[in-house]
Amino acid sequence: MKFKCCNSSKHLNHINNIKFNILNSNVHLILTPDAIYADGAITLPLSSNCVDGQTVMVNSTRAVTAFVVNANGASSVKGAPSAMTANGFFTIKYDYIQNTWYRVC
Repeated sequence: MKFKCCNSSKHLNHINNIKFNILNSNVHLILTPDAIYADGAITLPLSSNCVDGQTVMVNSTRAVTAFVVNANGASSVKGAPSAMTANGFFTIKYDYIQNTWYRVC
């Protein structure tokens, strides 16, 4: 599933696993599955298209037992979760100078 979005929320409902590509801008990804996810992955925007201070927020109403955040050309994603609890959340912010995403909450 791919979304081009700018400062928007995207809801993913009633799915068994998640593979999500974020194409650009600020995003709030809200996961509301029917059951626990076995695995999940998001691919961040291509680093050459990112702007300083860009944010990605993720919430999930159910647990995700194995979770991957793909840096997509950035140096790294500092503090990226490897799993999520039910009602878990995180926010990451891009730093242009370091070419790195940082978890900020």
